Amino acid sequence: MWDIYAVRSDGGEPRNLTNTPAISEQNPRWSHDGCTIAFSFRPKDGRQTDIALLECNTHAVRRLTNEQQAGYSWNVLAWRPDDNG
Repeated sequence: MWDIYAVRSDGGEPRNLTNTPAISEQNPRWSHDGCTIAFSFRPKDGRQTDIALLECNTHAVRRLTNEQQAGYSWNVLAWRPDDNG
């Protein structure tokens, strides 16, 4: 299982941003304003991958997709230049 970590640009200890032992988070993509991370995630016993957003200031996670078809996956590619949709 994977978590998303961050390290300050001037150094320091890695900080676990997700800390979810039952969910694997992968392929993080920072928004242009540096406030949100889009990532793909899959529950430990899941058969599909979805996309969620992590608000860096609050650590709130908002799920964007809810794939029901087994074996289907969503992946994060990139943010639009305006950080929308």
